[in-house]
Amino acid sequence: MGIAVKRTRSKGTKDKSDAYKQTASEESAAQRETSGQGEALGDATDTKEKILRAATALFSLANYEAVSIKSISSAAGVNSAAISYYFGGKQPLYEMVLESQADRILAVFTGEQADALSPLKRIVYFMDTLSKNYLADERGIIAVFREFMSPTRAGENIINGKIRTIFLTLMNTFDEARESGLIWQHVNGHHAAFTLISIFFLFLIVHPYGMEVDDGMILGGSDFDELKSVYMSYLKDLCTGSGMEGIK
Repeated sequence: MGIAVKRTRSKGTKDKSDAYKQTASEESAAQRETSGQGEALGDATDTKEKILRAATALFSLANYEAVSIKSISSAAGVNSAAISYYFGGKQPLYEMVLESQADRILAVFTGEQADALSPLKRIVYFMDTLSKNYLADERGIIAVFREFMSPTRAGENIINGKIRTIFLTLMNTFDEARESGLIWQHVNGHHAAFTLISIFFLFLIVHPYGMEVDDGMILGGSDFDELKSVYMSYLKDLCTGSGMEGIK
């Protein structure tokens, strides 16, 4: 006589099964959006870029805790599951926002064009390029500034890693300029780097509100002209005679 075995599932097992189905459904939705089946999206790279751009814009407007996955997905025009699918969640996405800006800045300072310059000219080149890049779209650097103002555990590794490397590179370049006799011997590289970065950040924060530079500098020029007039005035105060000749 055969024995019939009736298999039953506990409620807990059913709940897990339902959760797996939901996860699979969300991943499938994300895959459909990124495989060309989503009507409003292109390929996977385009989708990642849309999410990254949307997150950068939102994190420039509000701190980490105030920005939700839902708001990012809505701004990017994607399914919320796409954020987990591509970035692994909100924290890895936030880290990517900060890291992408750090890489962008480091690329300016460590590129071949910068390496060929004297220390002082390298600093001017760095500030010129940084200013032009971020005056065109300041959202990325403002997101970094927000992390400085309201530190989070999510951004800690990037700040202590690549962002710190940027500051140390600038500080060491000031020290190199001092050792080369281009700036005065009493100039502290740490203080000079901090002051220069502060000038840059402060200008980016206030310039959308129509602040103009007067005090005998350029008035009514482009944003870049105004910002450059400020940091060049500071740099010239640090320069020796030979250093001044090098950056005219």
